[in-house]
Amino acid sequence: MEDIVAKILERNGPCLSSEVIRVLVTRYKLSEDAARQRIRRRSSKVSSLRFLSFPRNAKFLYLRSDYGSPDFFDALVKTLRDSSPAYAAALASLIERGGIMPRQHFYIACGAPIKQKRQLSAEKIIQALMVERLIEQVDVPGIGECLSYSRGHVAYFERQITEMRTRLIIEDLMLRAIKSWARNLAFASYDKFALRGEGNLPRVGTFAWDLTAPSYLSGLIGRSDPRVIKPGFVTCDVLLGRTVTEAGIQPFIRKCQMIRALKNIGRCMHIFVAEAYAPSAFDALRQIGLIPATPESLFGTEVAAAFIELSRTLMQAATITVDPVKLDWIFRQLGKIEGAAQSLRGALFEFVVAEMIRKLWPARVTMNHIFRVAGQEVAEVDVVAIVENRRIHFIECKGQTPHQTVDDAEVKKWLTKRIPLVRKQALEHPDWKHLEMHFELWTSGHLSPEADAMVAAAKSRKYNIMCRNGADVSVLANELQDQSLTKVLRQHFLNHPLSSAEFLKAVEYGDEFKASSPLAMDSPREPARILELITLGRG
Repeated sequence: MEDIVAKILERNGPCLSSEVIRVLVTRYKLSEDAARQRIRRRSSKVSSLRFLSFPRNAKFLYLRSDYGSPDFFDALVKTLRDSSPAYAAALASLIERGGIMPRQHFYIACGAPIKQKRQLSAEKIIQALMVERLIEQVDVPGIGECLSYSRGHVAYFERQITEMRTRLIIEDLMLRAIKSWARNLAFASYDKFALRGEGNLPRVGTFAWDLTAPSYLSGLIGRSDPRVIKPGFVTCDVLLGRTVTEAGIQPFIRKCQMIRALKNIGRCMHIFVAEAYAPSAFDALRQIGLIPATPESLFGTEVAAAFIELSRTLMQAATITVDPVKLDWIFRQLGKIEGAAQSLRGALFEFVVAEMIRKLWPARVTMNHIFRVAGQEVAEVDVVAIVENRRIHFIECKGQTPHQTVDDAEVKKWLTKRIPLVRKQALEHPDWKHLEMHFELWTSGHLSPEADAMVAAAKSRKYNIMCRNGADVSVLANELQDQSLTKVLRQHFLNHPLSSAEFLKAVEYGDEFKASSPLAMDSPREPARILELITLGRG
């Protein structure tokens, strides 16, 4: 007998059993009892969620072949919006971020409180969605624990993971820029800003945010006691790399509306920053007094263009070369943001290394090569270079200022975990297993004596291990025939102003600093230039 229920779901998509009953009654002229019997006797092609509750004991029905698809999640969010808004908002936040995000960020993005009476907490929502097998936890090398759709192996998310890595770097820079912007305008207490990724999650009330700070602006302060000033707060959430939809903005709106109901929380100025908004999303924010900002509205056209260009650079296919002039422009536009220069070095050093190798060796170069076991990511190598089909180089990149030391724990992890995993995979690779294998760590900074000792102890006759510090990279830079690449390398990685002890003395002692120093300024001194150098060096 034909399964009419499956036929309805093929035509209409996933929906509640009550909607299927309506179609069976109106289109197929069945009684309601007969329609319910058809649903109970449905074929194995049709399944339902087991634990989430819906009005009038309805079930969410879907074709097994649709499970985990965009249509599946879109329909589920729409269905949950009225009956279970907390779950709808949580799933919408995941959808808006491509189906995967760091677990810690979910507590910020999902629209639920960390802990609040008579409200579903973010943790309880995670557990319920996992039990329902709608989401799962995966470990992404270099990022850590993430939550994703339950669509099988992480390999399904290869592009989404690349997008997430890029988005997190761009958003980190944006949050630092917003912090500087808000400080300069005295929106909040200068030294009280909290950003995600810097210790505990930023909190106001029972909710987590990407950025928070107490504010003493006249419109935000309160006075329950004439002698006591009660501060308000500035909060900000960021989602870049896409046009935010009306459904995607709902978790933020829900969070802002719920915090207004808390009695002991001061007035808040809520800001959301996105690359672009759907008109309905923009209007939804404005209608309830929230601020819809963009990089361009905050920082102007050139800085916004630099953010977009950086995003494009990070998202480029692994084999595409990068224009050094473009990298230099990105550094000049974004490097003035407090703390941004270090993030840029960490993100872009591997591009510089890859381009150096292309110029110096006759090599086939790929970037961000992912190694998997049973479909799960186990390691990622920043740069893989095959030279003359004789040897292969697996290169870990650490972009830093010259005076900075690579974390010993990172070196140990590279030696004891990453190299064995990558080597095992390479030995099973049909095109690589016969090549001479080199495992290298390149840094524009340097290693500690303890790390040097670890590397020396780990050297093996079976394969080569090498570390190149800033001085070694500088030697290679002398061999480059590309002036633009050499300029980027020296100006932004190897000759950083704060790496110089003389510069530090110049800043500390001012006019007392000896004029014989090559860093000494002509009299009168040039404070603007010093400020520029300091700003470029922060981070």
